[in-house]
Amino acid sequence: MIGNAIKFTTVGFVSVNITDIEGDGQTLVVDFKITDSGIGISKAKQEQLLDPFKSKLPRTQRQYQATLGLTIAGQLLKLHGSKLKITSSEGKGSSFNFAILYPLAKMQHILIHPLISPPDSRLDNLRVLCVDDEKLNLLVVKKILAKWNVMTDEAINGKMAVDMCMSKQYDVILMDINMPVMDGFEASKIIKGLKKPGYNPPRIIALTASVGAAKEEVMKFPSIDDCVLKPFKPQELKGKLYQSYVAYSGKNGRPEAGPIL
Repeated sequence: MIGNAIKFTTVGFVSVNITDIEGDGQTLVVDFKITDSGIGISKAKQEQLLDPFKSKLPRTQRQYQATLGLTIAGQLLKLHGSKLKITSSEGKGSSFNFAILYPLAKMQHILIHPLISPPDSRLDNLRVLCVDDEKLNLLVVKKILAKWNVMTDEAINGKMAVDMCMSKQYDVILMDINMPVMDGFEASKIIKGLKKPGYNPPRIIALTASVGAAKEEVMKFPSIDDCVLKPFKPQELKGKLYQSYVAYSGKNGRPEAGPIL
């Protein structure tokens, strides 16, 4: 309905107001109101779109598209136990109002996100390798990590990351997936399998723009320990790094290799 209001309002405004109405302690009623200054709808057409099986919808292209979309929206609202209310007149805009009942979540079922670190947690001297073929992405991540006293290096592709891990020990690698020369999957597999004296495989966190099923595929890859979607919230990333810091922390405060549970 918001999209419809924007489409048919060439001059003026479209406003959306959402108000919560106190329920019975178990439920909450949310009232929605979409108002525009667009082409408006006549009384006759309002009746037609609210009861589409009673009479035919108008067939001029512009009016037909408008009323058809609202008819579908009205039928969907009925499935939610609600009803669409219309206040409108031709050439003077429209107002669409409806309310939906939602069950309230039980407080004991709301958990603190396990990945959010304490606000004063420190990541001093955690050794992180940032791998991304986009220089701007590297700059942003390094600036964020610098605020937490994290020691960072950077690599612009998977092959460079592998070479750097051959000569230096890292605690965590922030690995982009789609890169030229060598992608994040192949690089992660090689890095996890490196054989050299005193080598502890780093924890690898994928930084990827993949969503949905694509993210699930990333997490199925055995050499990827965790995943953060881009764009990410700094505190989310800090939570992931803090887990690594705590799990790897040795007697001298230096992270040591170990499982993340």
